[in-house]
Amino acid sequence: MMKRRLLLLSIVLFACRTSESIESDPAPQKSAAPVVSAVTGLDGIGAKAHGVELIPAPQGDVAAIVKSARTQARSKHRALMVYIGAVWCEPCQHFHHAAELGQLDDKFPNLTLLVFDLDNDGQRLKRAQFAPGYVPYFGVPGDDGHATSNAMEGSIKGEGAVENISPRLAELVAKAQ
Repeated sequence: MMKRRLLLLSIVLFACRTSESIESDPAPQKSAAPVVSAVTGLDGIGAKAHGVELIPAPQGDVAAIVKSARTQARSKHRALMVYIGAVWCEPCQHFHHAAELGQLDDKFPNLTLLVFDLDNDGQRLKRAQFAPGYVPYFGVPGDDGHATSNAMEGSIKGEGAVENISPRLAELVAKAQ
């Protein structure tokens, strides 16, 4: 119980807070990092046979995009999660880098992450009820493409970010399948 309280306290104190970012819709910025999949749009879902697949979310209505991506991922026997990060978020950078290097592939052999950037996509994410208080955000979408309560957000900063995210993400992936 004490460990859990310390974890929650560290997340609150050190995670990347988003309240200011999501309220405004600033000019588009470069996305957090290059994506694993060279294929853009939703056609790339399932292109990576094993491991974490990062798919950049195309422009348009988030709920419709997520609903379509969820259907495609399921047809390929992959779990789909909405992943919201930001270029200024240190835990996001650590996680994204580990995914790009294939370091998470064995832990998450069939995970597709539909990648959004909070600064670029904040307003359209809010319309589909994806409005995290912290990033990184990982959420299991509903059948309608909207956010559900099955989500996690925030992490510690520094080298331990991936180790902090991984077990919580594993619980969500189980709910996404």
